[in-house]
Amino acid sequence: MRPLEDIRIVAVEQYGAGPFGSVHLADLGADVIKIEEPGTGGDVGRYVPPYQHGEDSLFFETFNRGKRSLSLDLASPAGREVFEDLVRHSDAVYSNLRGDVPAKIGITYDQLRHINPSIVCCSLTGFGMTGPRAAQPGYDYILQGLAGWMDLTGEPGGPPTKSGLSIVDYSGGYVAAIALLAGVHAARRDGHGMDCDLSLFDTAVGMLTYPATWHLNAGFEPARTRHSAHPSLVPFQLFPSADGWVVVGCAKEKFWHRLVAVLETLPPSNALASNAFASNAAIQGAPGSSVAAQGGAGSSVAAQGGAGLSVAAQGGAGSSVAAQGGAGLSVAAQGGAGLSVAAQGGAGLNAPSQGAAGSSVAAQGGAGLSAAAQGGAGLNAAAQGAAGPSAAARGAVGPGAAAGGEGGTALSDPRFATFADRRMHAEVLLPLLENIFATRTTAEWLALLEPAGIPCGPVNDVAAALRDPHTLARGLVVETEHPHYGTVRQVASPVRVGDAPPAYRRAPRRGEDLGYVAELLGYSDTRLTELRSSGAFGKDPE
Repeated sequence: MRPLEDIRIVAVEQYGAGPFGSVHLADLGADVIKIEEPGTGGDVGRYVPPYQHGEDSLFFETFNRGKRSLSLDLASPAGREVFEDLVRHSDAVYSNLRGDVPAKIGITYDQLRHINPSIVCCSLTGFGMTGPRAAQPGYDYILQGLAGWMDLTGEPGGPPTKSGLSIVDYSGGYVAAIALLAGVHAARRDGHGMDCDLSLFDTAVGMLTYPATWHLNAGFEPARTRHSAHPSLVPFQLFPSADGWVVVGCAKEKFWHRLVAVLETLPPSNALASNAFASNAAIQGAPGSSVAAQGGAGSSVAAQGGAGLSVAAQGGAGSSVAAQGGAGLSVAAQGGAGLSVAAQGGAGLNAPSQGAAGSSVAAQGGAGLSAAAQGGAGLNAAAQGAAGPSAAARGAVGPGAAAGGEGGTALSDPRFATFADRRMHAEVLLPLLENIFATRTTAEWLALLEPAGIPCGPVNDVAAALRDPHTLARGLVVETEHPHYGTVRQVASPVRVGDAPPAYRRAPRRGEDLGYVAELLGYSDTRLTELRSSGAFGKDPE
């Protein structure tokens, strides 16, 4: 027996928030009988473009799988009779309407208790059934603005930003589902039902959580953060990588220590670069600077500096590497198979180079210059160094010291020792980390950070999220069969109870379950004919 198989819900619902809450109950086995108003063609979700055909849409399929549908005119006496018969045989009446509508159409507990004393009347509305906004319509977009979410979202200085998903609607649906189950549990225990007065507004304000607590108790003023950074934990944010973005989160001190350990032991050959393949890298330094350039397979790398400059250029297979400097310059050029390497300098130049099989090597310089070629592989980089500090592609990191930015600040600096220290010195730490994370691709960073147990992840698009191996391993893409669309693939409910996999069934055609309801309520053919002729199921009954 499925977890909720003994619960029947009469759902006067439409569009997104309400149906999202009840679809998870249906997935768990609840008998959800969806009441659709026949005069308007039923749930408006049936007609949401762009993937819509007749009275079906992929939007509607998403929110209504596993439910039943009954076209029923609640405004007609005959339709009301059928509704009240359903209430007698049900555990809950579930709705998502404007706050003043449940009482107007007679679906509150006080209006139904004489029919079924144990009925639970769960109303999810925009603003609740009380208060000055009760009669106002509430939509996710409006609630994200009204509850302060949009003010918090986006880059500093940018416009207010809505979440890419209707999070208030979906959260409201979950809240309503929890309330309904709690109400049914209490009704079975105590012998009487109740109203569950829920709202999207309450949900949105409630989800302000700890920033609201901070504000109410300490006057905290929430503000947007660069790259979606956590308001107090540093680092916990997006970082640009060489080919996109990576999310790194040090929510515990142990994660920070692990991150430092990884970054301080990065091989120098891999920490000086960005864009691993088929790119060009040019590095130029000012007098007194140290410059390192490193390129990947098929890359072109050039390092050039002035008097007193130390230059190292390294490339992978098929790459071209050139290192050039002036008087007093130390130059090293290194490359792999098929690599062309040139090291050139002026008087006093020391240019060691060593070549692998298939390499072409040219070394040229002034007095005291020596040259050879050596094979290697790496990433590529572009950087420019100022007088004094070391300049590498977006920050050099070597064994024993993760450094970048001004003066080569180490991540083990005491200023970064604790949560409080890192927050206080975020303006120093975050640019340093951004420089480091920009030296590798997202995939390379994940390969380093995940084995070390550091919370991290890529920024996927929807397609990448749906094809992620973990998505497939968890069975999060399910299939149903539809008369028009054929096999419909969609995401599963994340609500898991027990080991038995949920059974998924397509969303109903409008009114297709009249026969089921008639049998449930014990209607004879004669009674069904009377109800039809009285307009219970609309002017064009199914």
